Parts: sequence; structure tokens; C-alpha cells
Amino acid sequence: MNYWKEFLPVYFYTFVAMTLGVAASLTSAYSVAITGLLILAGLVSWFFVEYALHRSFFHYHARSEFMKNLIYRMHLSHHDNPKGLDTLLASVYTSFPIATIYCLLIWMLTSWQVMSYMFVGLIIGYFAYEALHYQAHHYTPKSSILKYLKKYHMLHHHQTPEMRYGVTTPFIDYLFGTYLSISRKVK
Repeated sequence: MNYWKEFLPVYFYTFVAMTLGVAASLTSAYSVAITGLLILAGLVSWFFVEYALHRSFFHYHARSEFMKNLIYRMHLSHHDNPKGLDTLLASVYTSFPIATIYCLLIWMLTSWQVMSYMFVGLIIGYFAYEALHYQAHHYTPKSSILKYLKKYHMLHHHQTPEMRYGVTTPFIDYLFGTYLSISRKVK
């Protein structure tokens, strides 16, 4: 496996988030508490971004061949080959437009420093998502929370692709009515 290519999003977003975070800290007068709250807000925003993308776009029933192929390359290929490492991590090709829209939206509503701190939080959430997603497909977890998250995600893959969109947290599914307990049988 080409680790440089497969983990390019990790390297790329670590560099971008660190650069933005350092630049914002050098040019803003936010306290440590406010900075921490902005990073936390970015982390929480990740749960909504993850859910919206997974439910509304990655499982969208496209009509055009172009959109069908795009959605397949971005996500549905992972459902066809859930163990494949080449379809597990979101590529920069997939994630960069989404990250750009996120940054521009936050910047338009606030300032580039607020956007920078929130982006750091978003990337922390994204990396947590990728780590949890990777362990769900390639490890036998020891802790009860990781066992639960793995089973929850595997049920999305193998039983209810129209439910259980939250990989990082099932709570987001609960908020939007797509939560199913891991013990609940589907009819």
C-alpha cells in the first residue's frame, strides 16, 4: 500500500489546520478560553457535517450517470468493498471542496480567525471520524464504547444503509430520527 497517497488527507489537513491555527493565534486577541470554545464549536460542527454528507449526499439516489459515478467514487465504492484501504479514507479530491465551502461560510459569517479555530476543531472531528471508521473495519476493539461504535457502523453497512449515518457518534442519528439501537432487529 502506498501510505503517502492513502494518508495524504491526514498530512494535508494537519498542515492546513496548524497553519491557520498559528496564523490566527498570532493575529487575534482571543483568550485561551474563547479559542478553546471556538475549537470545540468546530468539533461539534463536524458531527453535523459528517451526518449531512453521509445521509444527504453519499447515499443520494442520483439520476445522472455523472452523479452516480461521482457518488460511487466518493462513498458507495466503500460499501461495495468495506475492507478496502483505498476506499476507506476520504480523499483530498473529495474533502477539499467540502472543507473550502465550510471555511468560506464560517469566514463570511464571522472572521477568518474564528474560521481558522473552528476549522482546527472540524479537522480534529474529521480525524476522530477517520480513526473510528478505520478501527470499525480493521480492528477488534477492546473498550465497550469502541465495540458499540463498530457494531453500529457495521449494521449501517450490512443491514440498514438508510439508517445509522453517524460514525463518530450515534447521537446525531438520534437528533435526526435515523438512530436504531444495535439490539433492534430490522423487519
